[in-house]
Amino acid sequence: MTTKIPKSLQAPVPLFDRLVDNNPRSDEEPTPLRRYNRDQLKESMHHEIEMLLNTRPGHLRLQELDEPDESVAGTTLFYGAHYFGDHDVTSTEGKANIKHLLAQTIARFEPRLEDIKVEINAFDRVKQRLSVIIDGTLVSGNIREQWSFPVSISDVEITKNESLAS
Repeated sequence: MTTKIPKSLQAPVPLFDRLVDNNPRSDEEPTPLRRYNRDQLKESMHHEIEMLLNTRPGHLRLQELDEPDESVAGTTLFYGAHYFGDHDVTSTEGKANIKHLLAQTIARFEPRLEDIKVEINAFDRVKQRLSVIIDGTLVSGNIREQWSFPVSISDVEITKNESLAS
């Protein structure tokens, strides 16, 4: 017998997670996935944030528009984390700018995480990979809790310093 999870410990499943067919060869339709438990919610959010931060938007930047409008910043035109190469990662200011850009990107596209803070762990020059820790308040349905998790960001192309560790 399956243990029923109380609704207070469930969260709604995002649209794209509901549209995934985990068994495309089957002729039968599974029961629609409508609610996540806490662990499923965290797994979904971790996956979404990792995809977001590993996606680069086109070269168009909001500041380059004829009439910059913050309302377009959260659209698919600007989905992803911008290139960081123009920030001096050897400086405290450069690291702060990167952390701010990452937190701002997450806040725009992942509404289930609030009070977002980003800490930079390290930069792997050879693999061009930035290791960060995301910290925030997970908020979905009746679930509200502090949560911290690692994310690896690939193809970062920061070339000014081998390590970002403070």
